[in-house]
Amino acid sequence: MNAFKVNSVIILLGSFILWFTTDGLQALTTEGARRLEVEKQKPVMPNITLETMSGAHTRLLNSSGHVTVVEFIYTTCPFICQVDGGYLSRLQNEIKERAIREKVRIISVSFDPLRDNLNELSYYAKRHNADGHIWTIARPGVEDLKSLLKAFGVVVIPDEEGGYVHNSAMHIIDQQGRLSFILDSNDVQGAVKTLERMLP
Repeated sequence: MNAFKVNSVIILLGSFILWFTTDGLQALTTEGARRLEVEKQKPVMPNITLETMSGAHTRLLNSSGHVTVVEFIYTTCPFICQVDGGYLSRLQNEIKERAIREKVRIISVSFDPLRDNLNELSYYAKRHNADGHIWTIARPGVEDLKSLLKAFGVVVIPDEEGGYVHNSAMHIIDQQGRLSFILDSNDVQGAVKTLERMLP
């Protein structure tokens, strides 16, 4: 077999592997693949108890017909989580102006529950104008954290400065408790349109 044929076989084989491992080139990243898998499978999320910024308790899944938007944060994050807080503040304001306002919850869930005590959660809420009605800031119990992150497919990696590298996205749970969509944190209008489609 000459060099041309060998190269052709390698290119064809590589193309096949790329096609197979990226859902027909739809997902060229791990995050893209995660989002496609969620839309296909719509996995049911665990109904864990969360402690909110006010010290009250709420469940991740809601039995009152609400759609829930979940984002994962840690309150001492100096950049990404603060920027994302601004996006969620905008989303909260957009929801307040629409008929869906009584059927949507937003929860920012801390994956650093030991450091994110009630004071830290409350400070983050005030900084970003989380109203406690549509949008609340909360933390899981330490014993639930690992399974919660796994269920959502969120990767959290400690860095060398006491912080974390992590996924940044809006996770939308439908009225039956199924994770149905994952959107970019800055896609406020896309989130509003998705919510309005889910809540006609």
